[in-house]
Amino acid sequence: MDPQSPPTATWTTDRPLAPWLLAVILVAIATHIFTFFASDYEPSIDAKEYFALGTSLSDDGELCLPDGCRAKRMPLWPATIALADAWQGRELLPHAIFEIQAVLSLMSVIFIALTAAKIAGPSAGLLAGLIAALYAPYRALQASYLCETMVIFLLTGAFLAYLSSLRAKSTASTWSAMTAASVALGLAVLTRADAVVMAIPFAIDTLIRRNPIGVRIARASALLACVIIASFAWGLRNERTIGRFTLSTIGGLNFHLGNCDAYAENPGMNNADYAAFDRLREEGGLSEVEADRRLYAEGRQFALAHPGVTAANALRKTRVWFQSNVTWSAPTSLLLILWTLAFRGPGPARRFFFGVATAWSLIWCIVLDETVRPWANPLFVVPLGLIGMAIMKDQIGLRRLLIGIVIAQLAIAIVFIPLERLRWTIDWVFIIAIAAATARFCDANSDTKQDIESSV
Repeated sequence: MDPQSPPTATWTTDRPLAPWLLAVILVAIATHIFTFFASDYEPSIDAKEYFALGTSLSDDGELCLPDGCRAKRMPLWPATIALADAWQGRELLPHAIFEIQAVLSLMSVIFIALTAAKIAGPSAGLLAGLIAALYAPYRALQASYLCETMVIFLLTGAFLAYLSSLRAKSTASTWSAMTAASVALGLAVLTRADAVVMAIPFAIDTLIRRNPIGVRIARASALLACVIIASFAWGLRNERTIGRFTLSTIGGLNFHLGNCDAYAENPGMNNADYAAFDRLREEGGLSEVEADRRLYAEGRQFALAHPGVTAANALRKTRVWFQSNVTWSAPTSLLLILWTLAFRGPGPARRFFFGVATAWSLIWCIVLDETVRPWANPLFVVPLGLIGMAIMKDQIGLRRLLIGIVIAQLAIAIVFIPLERLRWTIDWVFIIAIAAATARFCDANSDTKQDIESSV
């Protein structure tokens, strides 16, 4: 570093807890406590099924819905609900679930902040952590009884562990971190079946890194070990209980809803025929497996008979998947970005410019009506994240993995259904990309590599 250049970072993690990380944790605790006491969400149909599975496991020791379905949902989140039931009892179970969701969401914020700091330095860690702590989907999911909060927790944990394996300075540390990533990915599969696809980008990234071919194969195998074990074990359980080796029997319904005559008129899935599976079972007399197979068959028949409509629907699904219906949230991600540039950006002239922009943005947020404020929600985070992935300075070679994760989740949406709730599970990728791209401008005149090393 040039001895005449200004210091590049005043925040480091040489101390037990870096000030920037402490700030993230305090803000996250405040937003989660507020949400915990202020939220009053009515459980959705999916949430009620998870609740029923959890109480069934707690009461009877088996995962079974009231209608007899045994493989519709993955087991980890219902098992967690069962533990909460044993912990605090049936009357307090909704509150216990909220508490678990809050802890998982808070830990995800910390994982996101640490990951961004490892990639682009402490300013990126602070920015990513604050956006994540104030991000509407995280707060909504925290109090909705659904499994997405656990999926986010496990995927962000897996990504941080994988990144740690790349940065490890000893073989033992490398394999320990790789094992942690594998366990997290395996548990994610037991939380939501499509996490199997999410593990693929991790394996590909491992295989194309500059290591001897034997090392690459060994690391990829270790990374996928728990995914394979979890998938195989749960598939065998389903074969034993319902007579078919499968991860879930809800895939047919989702595939049918995304590949049918009605989809083009209802791309947002607001009025989709979610009762098709239950109707086949109740009125058609089909078993759980038969209903799932029938819906898969109907979806395939439609896709093969209408290739043009299917291609057009893929474009509709992509548009729906990227858009946002969330409007209520915490202070704007744009404002946080401008604050970061104003205080950490290169050169006094640029700092002054971003300071003025920050002041105007703050006025904008105060004056505008609450429902149209540019607050920290997907409406801004997703497009800014896409831009961030294009311009972020990536010295560790993780940009391709971030892009791979987005592509994997998008592929699931195109093949099945593009619910925005499903995309929330990878919005942390966009948050990290925003933070890394912002840090690129902040560190334009600094020794970025040394700054990153000091931050982790």
